Amino acid sequence: MRNRRLPPADDDRSRIKESILYLILVMSFVSLSAMVIVAVTCFRLNLDNLREMLRMSAIDHARLIEIYAGGDETVDIHGENELFGKTGEIIRARREGDSIVVVRRSGGNGALQTVSIAFESPFAEPTKRALAGESGTLIGHDYRGEKVLAAYRPVSATDSALVAKIDLSEIRAPFVNAVLLAVVVGTIILLLGALIFLAIGGSILDRLEIYSFGFRRETEERKRVEVEQNRLLRSADRRAKELECMYGLAESIRTRETIEQILCDVVALIPPACGHPAAARVRIRFENSEFASRPFEETRWKVSSPLVVDDERIGSVDLFYLEKQADCGDELFLSRERELVDRVAGALSEAIESERAREALGRSEARLTSLYEAMIEGVCIHEIVTNGDGTAIDYRILDVNPAFERITGIPREKAIGALASRLYGSGEAPYLETYARVAETGVATSFDTVFDPMKKSFRVSAFSLGFGRFATVFEDTTDHENLQAQLRQAQRMEAVGRLAGGVAHDFNNMLGVILGHAEIALAQLRPVDPLYGDLLEIRKAAESSANLTRQLLAFARRQTIAPKVLDLNETVEGMLKMLRRLIGENVALVWIPGAEIRPVRLDPSQIDQVLANLCVNARDAIEDVGMITIETANVTFDSVYCDGHAGAVPGDYVMLAVSDDGIGMNKETLDRLFEPFFTTKKGDIGTGLGLATVYGIVKQNGGLINVYSEPGNGTTVKIYLPRHGDDAPGEEENGSGVNTEKGRETILLVEDELPVLKMTTMMLELQGYTVLAASGPAEAVRLAEECGRRIDLLITDVIMPEMNGKELAEKLAPLHPEMKQLFMSGYTANVIAHRGVLDEGVDFIEKPFTTQRLIASVQTALDATD
Repeated sequence: MRNRRLPPADDDRSRIKESILYLILVMSFVSLSAMVIVAVTCFRLNLDNLREMLRMSAIDHARLIEIYAGGDETVDIHGENELFGKTGEIIRARREGDSIVVVRRSGGNGALQTVSIAFESPFAEPTKRALAGESGTLIGHDYRGEKVLAAYRPVSATDSALVAKIDLSEIRAPFVNAVLLAVVVGTIILLLGALIFLAIGGSILDRLEIYSFGFRRETEERKRVEVEQNRLLRSADRRAKELECMYGLAESIRTRETIEQILCDVVALIPPACGHPAAARVRIRFENSEFASRPFEETRWKVSSPLVVDDERIGSVDLFYLEKQADCGDELFLSRERELVDRVAGALSEAIESERAREALGRSEARLTSLYEAMIEGVCIHEIVTNGDGTAIDYRILDVNPAFERITGIPREKAIGALASRLYGSGEAPYLETYARVAETGVATSFDTVFDPMKKSFRVSAFSLGFGRFATVFEDTTDHENLQAQLRQAQRMEAVGRLAGGVAHDFNNMLGVILGHAEIALAQLRPVDPLYGDLLEIRKAAESSANLTRQLLAFARRQTIAPKVLDLNETVEGMLKMLRRLIGENVALVWIPGAEIRPVRLDPSQIDQVLANLCVNARDAIEDVGMITIETANVTFDSVYCDGHAGAVPGDYVMLAVSDDGIGMNKETLDRLFEPFFTTKKGDIGTGLGLATVYGIVKQNGGLINVYSEPGNGTTVKIYLPRHGDDAPGEEENGSGVNTEKGRETILLVEDELPVLKMTTMMLELQGYTVLAASGPAEAVRLAEECGRRIDLLITDVIMPEMNGKELAEKLAPLHPEMKQLFMSGYTANVIAHRGVLDEGVDFIEKPFTTQRLIASVQTALDATD
């Protein structure tokens, strides 16, 4: 048992008491010293304050006397300004010979009192300085011989001076009293503290002794534990070395990149963990390689453990001693050394197996990543965002592939981490219910959709990734849908044409019978006969019906024609007089023939039908007065344009355009424009076959027809008839005059028709231009503000829903002052200029256009000088 320590003796108690009393004395002295320092500091601050007050008072009184120059106004402030104290006063002094005359007011009755002292007297120091022309403050003696704080100043325009002063004894008195009071109070507190300690100090010391005794016991116990711990640490030193070896191995496996680097580390880690590190040597055989200590010597004292991966021995870990060790007894190695080698070999085997698995996984991931990056479909990985009760409220984008950026136009940096409701600007997460069901149930789904914010069609497949995550694979089917719509429209028109043609053919035969019998009956009757008038009405109705069937046959392309090689300009000029009578006097007809028009081959009567129908429709679209414009021009279509327009064939064409400045048409009307019997005219005006007839004639002659119209902006109908003959290609065909060097400029392209936007973007990018594509004016403004680079050229459609191209160009001009402009439209240039939408002489390209025409116009616009 340990002996218990006794409490401290009486002499120890005396020393403790003395120490505590001494401590109280020191603390009291320090407190008194601090109070004195505080008092002195306050005294100095008060002195500075009074000095400034005296100086300002002397200045103020001097100014008053200066105003009344030569006056004798002298005011003491006793009773008027308590800040100066009882002894404060202001005096006025002057020198008379060897004396100084001081004028002051007496304290009793306030009468002026004059005091004279010798100029050489040691007193009146402030007065002498002021009479010498000086000003300032000082501590010195006044005319009474009292020590004062004074401010002195000469009075301008007089031979006198002013002194504001207060006795220094009055200033010191409160601070001296405070210090004396502090000393008295401190001494009393010190005495009371000492008496209280002497009265209760014994019990306090007893408690301290108890705490001290317990503390010593605790300290002794801690020392005993530390001794025991040191003994255990020394006994576990070898085990610690083994753990250090295994820890080093684990760290090497974690940080090293290759198995070879790990094996080199292990060769250095094992010897220090052995009982005799200087005599230990290690060798590791791995597949066809060997790693060993340096220097290495193979001896007969050896312990070995195999490296096994997938039940296959791929190497071994061998530990050698250079000589027999005495502490091993009859064994060659200690048991812990054998266990260490086995553990190292097992850990290495697992590391090799994991590394091989990682390499296989890496190869698989590389293949998947390559596939992920190369896919033409967009891929997007998401996670569901839920509220407090687990209900899906949104989803977040985790990763996207390059095709996502290309299809959506959203940069990868902006997409990753964004919420779908904010990224797509749709107000809520698109298709959230469907995606949440996929993520929850794990059942994949696919669907077709039209995504309004992007004005695109998509085919979307969604797959669950578990843990509230899912992936979508989507492709842009907008072009496919557009082509399908064009094909369906062409098939529908073809079917309607075949039906109309068959009905019209049979009905025409019956009309021939009716007309024939009506003519025979009329020939046998006299005009006065009762049936004569009825037969005339029958013949008139049959003839009108015959005209209707001819229109149907023209639409069905079964009309009997006699084609000829024509100069379209001459044919149109021959009809102008008739067309002017047809449209009336309130509508002006403007004829703009193209230069060197190529020949075409078709029936002249069909040209008459086409122009008559188009001019009549244009006239009906003009509510009051207006203008109809007929134009011709040579046009060439290339493969790029034809790829985006069903039925178009590359080659040379002659364009015949009819434009009006009427009310225009919306998209719904344009989609049904060429359907037989479809009309927007009221009452019995028109049959709805006029444009159907035009469509049939154009298709019968292998041509194309395009219509451009916006509500309130009139309509332009463009007919493209194939060129006849083997004329040499024009300048537009062979690219003459067009610079073939790749462009490097940045172009902002604005077009509200997505197929045209996509096709034009492709044309420009193939020529090396950087294109910022916008589907409307608002998006164009945003791109211009955020692009962070110079925009060299703006290419914009003229007629758009939000604002026209001219207004857009004016809005963008302050953002990019050096940006050139190129305008495009399906309306003809003459129509655009006439309506005042664009100024004459601006760079303009007419839709549709070929790549060569577009690039030539771009180069012309970029080369133009302001």
